[in-house]
Amino acid sequence: MKPSVRNGELDPDAISEEDLARHLPQPDMPDVDLLWRTGAEQRVSNFLPWHTSYAELYFTPDHWPETDRRHLWQAIGEYTRRQRRHGASADGPVPGTPGTAPPSGAAENVGAGGL
Repeated sequence: MKPSVRNGELDPDAISEEDLARHLPQPDMPDVDLLWRTGAEQRVSNFLPWHTSYAELYFTPDHWPETDRRHLWQAIGEYTRRQRRHGASADGPVPGTPGTAPPSGAAENVGAGGL
């Protein structure tokens, strides 16, 4: 991106989220919904910071080799009990609820089958 700005091909004041996203190491990777960290560590260590910005974080004390299907179902169960806010505060309206705009990148029209 820097060479494009330097050569005058790209106006730095007009760079959008989409421009930045296209220059990431994994530009086609969808956003992460649930980030599960094992081993009692409660940090993400710059793991996909762009893609995980609105991910739900789930931490467990078990180390990865000891995890099994039961742990996966516990993580999924915890995820389903959470209210996704996509960056909105707990006091503010939740994106995607009636009367609010959908989160960035959300499908505008969902078919009869839903999500």
